[in-house]
Amino acid sequence: MTTNSSFDMASHMDFGLNELLPLVAGYAHSRGHPPQAALVASFLFISTLLYAKGVSRDEMVACIDSARPTSHNAPEGLQ
Repeated sequence: MTTNSSFDMASHMDFGLNELLPLVAGYAHSRGHPPQAALVASFLFISTLLYAKGVSRDEMVACIDSARPTSHNAPEGLQ
């Protein structure tokens, strides 16, 4: 995986918390699913695409481990 600021989680935190998570939560709500189920489905879909593009499982786990936002920064419905 290329190392530059585009792959720095902090540079995408606003997008994740203010756009992506509300989109996934809105989808879940509109279909009657728990937000966690839609988040897991989204994660599996995106991680499958990343894996196919050559991102290893170890790299994905390292990304997950380095991206632990605090729940108080998450939108209300996702806390």
